[in-house]
Amino acid sequence: MTFNANVTPPAAEAGSTEQGNIFSRVRAWVASESRRLLAWVLSAVLALATSIFILQVVVVAIWPNNGAIRLDSQVQISFLNINLLALLMIPMTLFFVIWVDYFLHTKILND
Repeated sequence: MTFNANVTPPAAEAGSTEQGNIFSRVRAWVASESRRLLAWVLSAVLALATSIFILQVVVVAIWPNNGAIRLDSQVQISFLNINLLALLMIPMTLFFVIWVDYFLHTKILND
């Protein structure tokens, strides 16, 4: 039986190495999730700006006699009154998430 002085006990080695791995994993997770959160926020802001542009400029250009649509307008769907801006923003946000995800490489959607 030989004794090797360079070998550290398993308990001491596991604690320090595992702790370092946990911190690096947490740091990597926070970095990836912050990019995903940034992608969603950026998509929502782009959708809001685009929706306001559509309601205030595009509708007026197509139907000039009606004027701009107010941003607090409600749409009745069945028995619900839904804000028109929110109704327009939902699909626009999903549309922008696809492209922001592609350009930021956040992997929200599978490639």
